[in-house]
Amino acid sequence: SKPEVRPDNRNSPRNDPKFQKIAKPTARPDEQPTSPGSNSSEIRVFRGLQFPPRFMVILDPLGFSTTGERDDWYDRRRKQVEDKWEKAIAYAEAQCSSGRNTDDDACERKVEELQAKRDAELEQLESRRNRALVE
Repeated sequence: SKPEVRPDNRNSPRNDPKFQKIAKPTARPDEQPTSPGSNSSEIRVFRGLQFPPRFMVILDPLGFSTTGERDDWYDRRRKQVEDKWEKAIAYAEAQCSSGRNTDDDACERKVEELQAKRDAELEQLESRRNRALVE
């Protein structure tokens, strides 16, 4: 026999008072999550942690019909990765050249660090391209 299904979900953990205490934490007004504003690049702060406004994970396909299809996919991904890092590098360079930063060595290190991260992500992407299945 099938288990009884209750439409009111009385057995749901959400009805458990312990769950409600965990699910609805109280925070000081300065710790409240910021509401989505018109500025989509705004960083949201909650309980002292910073969160980007959006988080996206792009998964590679399980396989490709042809090598051309595979190469098109990874070329588009490579362009997206390059664009993302070029924006970050350009921003760091602009901060360095704005005159607000007095430590030129720290600026240079920051740009070099971003370039190294870009290169590592591109290398990882190329490795996935080489391992991708072509049927």
